[in-house]
This record gives sequence, C-alpha cells and structure tokens, in this order.
Amino acid sequence: MICQVISSFFPIVGGSEQVTKTLSQGLNAQGHPTVVLTSWYPGLLREERIGNTPVYRLGNGSRGKLRSLTFGLASVGWIWRHRHEVKVVHAQSIDTPLLVGLIVKWLLRKPLVLTVNYNLAVSEKQETLLGRLRLGVLHQSVDRFAAISKTNERMFLDAGLSPNRVSVIPNSIDTDFFHPPTTEARNELRAQHGISPDALVIIHSGRLIPSKRVDLLIQAVAALKQHPNVCVLIVGDGPERTRLEALSEKLNISNRVKFTGAQSEIRDFYWMSDIFAFPTETEGLSLALLENLACGLTVVASDCQGNLDVLQHNVNALIFETGNLEALIEALGSVITNPNQREMLKTSGRVLIERKYSLDVYLESMLKLYEEAACPEQN
Repeated sequence: MICQVISSFFPIVGGSEQVTKTLSQGLNAQGHPTVVLTSWYPGLLREERIGNTPVYRLGNGSRGKLRSLTFGLASVGWIWRHRHEVKVVHAQSIDTPLLVGLIVKWLLRKPLVLTVNYNLAVSEKQETLLGRLRLGVLHQSVDRFAAISKTNERMFLDAGLSPNRVSVIPNSIDTDFFHPPTTEARNELRAQHGISPDALVIIHSGRLIPSKRVDLLIQAVAALKQHPNVCVLIVGDGPERTRLEALSEKLNISNRVKFTGAQSEIRDFYWMSDIFAFPTETEGLSLALLENLACGLTVVASDCQGNLDVLQHNVNALIFETGNLEALIEALGSVITNPNQREMLKTSGRVLIERKYSLDVYLESMLKLYEEAACPEQN
C-alpha cells in the first residue's frame, strides 16, 4: 500500500489536493493500492471513498497548531496499525505530512518520498532555527524527492541535497478528461451561464491572493475597451476578491468581469473560455496552467521561472514580463485580434501536454521513484 499524507484534501480544492487525487486514483486504477490520510474538518466524513481511493480524515478538527498536532499523531497511529500493508509513505508538503513521514521512518523504517509544491518552502525553513533543524533531518531521512519542475529541483539542490535523490516529475493532467470541447458543448455551457457564443472569454483560475496579480489582468482588460466582445471569468476565491471586485467597479468594467467563486466543475469554465491569462509573480508548476493547455485554450502568461519551465514564447504561449501592465495589454491585444495566432498556440499547447504531462507518463515516473525509495542501495 502507498500512503499519501496531505494536510487538506477534497472537498477542499487546491493544486496539491488535485495532484494527490489524480496520483492516488491513477495508482489505484493500475492496481497499486493507495490511500490518502488527511486532516478532519467538522462536517466531513471521517472515512469515505473518493472515486477509487480510500480517504481517512484524522485528528480532532481543532484550529491551527492543534489541528496539525492531532492530525499528525493520528496519522502515525493509523500507519502503525497498518504497518504490514504500508510499503511507502509519500508526504505532500514539508510541514505536518513530512513530520508524519519522518516519525514513521524512524519507527518502522518505511521508505519516505517528499513532494514540495511551493518553491520557497525550503529556503523559508532556513530562516529559523527550528526550520534548519527540520531541514537537517530531511537531509538524513527522506529517501527520494519528487521535484515538480526544474525550478523546484533547484530549490532542493540549493539546500544541499544530492542530485541522485531528486527526480523531476512534473504534475500530470488526465488528458482523457481535460480535452478541448466540442462546439456544441461549448455553446451549451455558455448559454447556461449567459455568455454569448460570439464573446471572446478570458479566464483566470486559482486562489485570489496578491502574488497572482489578478489586478493586473483587470487593468489590462479595462485598457482594451476597443474590444467590447471581450469578457473575463475569474474562477476561485481568496482574500483579494473584495479588492478585485472593487477595482473592476472603479474601472467601469464590472459588467465584463464575472467572479464565480471556487468551482468544483472547473472544466466547464475552461470549456467556455478562449484565453487563459496567468500574470502570476511566482509559481512552482501550476495545475491550472496545465489544465487550460490541455483544454485547448490560448495561454498568455508571465515570465516567472515556473511558467518558463513549461512554456515557450510564440510556440505554445505568449509570454510577457512579470508585473509589466503594458506588456500584458500588448500580449492580450495580439491574441484577441489574431485568431490564427490563437489557433497555432492552443494546438501546440495541447501537443505539449500529451507529450510531457499525461497521466501515464506521470504514474510511470512516480512508481519508479517509489521503487528507488524502497531499495536505495540498488539505485
């Protein structure tokens, strides 16, 4: 049994949660038993199956540190009770899931794999004494590290880890699910949401936090007033939402910007859209970026390193300088007015996903990493 340990899981939705769900369901579908251990939140079932994956929600549901503590202790207890079945522990962050994996490693000698989706997570730990102690233990005890991008790999290597223990395994997309829509499906979804079949729809999906720079996108759309058929879907929620709604009101484009909140059926919103705008300041490997490429959207993205690990300018996306409003306006204006360019970019984007980010490629790489973690002396 492969045991995925993650601090939050569905119905809480984020990049790490989605990747863990895809990985677990893919492994189970191939006959590799996999379970998810996660924190319990009031109102959620303690145990359930999500798709083909058993999910165990542990801890007492308290807030803050107490939730983490009770989740961690309960996870160690669960693995101890199932110690004869658990073959590998995969920690999905450097915080409580890693501590669970480390304790299990010491007690039971279970192989430990670590994924860190946040590129600054390791460097931030180096700023405190406790963090440095944790990194020292990490050096000694984690068998293998799964880096989601070249940037993520550099984070591990800069922390002094051996390249032999770090494998670049980009997050994957289920290309059978995330694929371009038919014209009929697209128009039906637009009709359900009151969007004209002739509108040119720009979408941004993700958590609404300052570093995503959704404010830049709203300002750019306001500047493109010569294109009245352009509208924007902002899918997701977060602390920036109120400020962003006020900004769209201030710029007199609230009738063209729709805030949908968080959505579980995210593919429907991709299928309604033409362009994915991604002005983020920093990124590891964005699942939303991969999903939009897979669904055949034209991508306009900032040149932060995480995006550059995936995209090529004028090949499968238009890339603009991070934080540069005029550059974003120019890039959006280009794809808005040039349907041939949109077609070329989105076709190349779909090919990229099928070649490098398919689920089959991802699962094969992860299984190889688990084998290396279990038998490090043979690798």
